[in-house]
Amino acid sequence: MKGKDIKEFTLGAVKWTVKFDNDKMSERKAIGTASFTESTIYLADKHDGIDIPPDLIDQVFYHELTHSIFDALGYEKLCDNEKLVQSIGLLLHQFETTKR
Repeated sequence: MKGKDIKEFTLGAVKWTVKFDNDKMSERKAIGTASFTESTIYLADKHDGIDIPPDLIDQVFYHELTHSIFDALGYEKLCDNEKLVQSIGLLLHQFETTKR
């Protein structure tokens, strides 16, 4: 399943939602963010009126999912390690898009 098609999922006992909010992401100058307090991953599908490629949206989803997983596991310090989060997110995205 593509990240852009996911509407909700559960980590531990917490139900997470996935929402597209171009205004919120424009304010943050980002394509995605994970809100731990809202248990929501926010994504953008447009930036400055330009469509964001679906593969990039999917990749950003898996990046934000990795943040969410570390938070659910109680690894707050790992949530801040962008290099690690990006590496794992990229591999999750690659796995998801290449499995048969």
